[in-house]
Amino acid sequence: MRSARGTGTRSASLLPVFDVQGGPAGIDDAYRHAYRDWLPASGDLQAFPYDFEQYEKALDLEAEPSEFSVWMPIRKKE
Repeated sequence: MRSARGTGTRSASLLPVFDVQGGPAGIDDAYRHAYRDWLPASGDLQAFPYDFEQYEKALDLEAEPSEFSVWMPIRKKE
């Protein structure tokens, strides 16, 4: 998993995107990295009590590797 690959905007929030390879097995690591490592180091705050995932293809639990992205709404610390 790479760090946030970029940031989109939606409303007043920023949306860092974390790309994950390896299918469902990598999801715990993705969230752990995003919330435990990346977010505190960024100095930003979680904008909403949710995040979302984007799957490039229909999720096939048997096929490897599969790829998906985790989007996390953040806001700048005031």
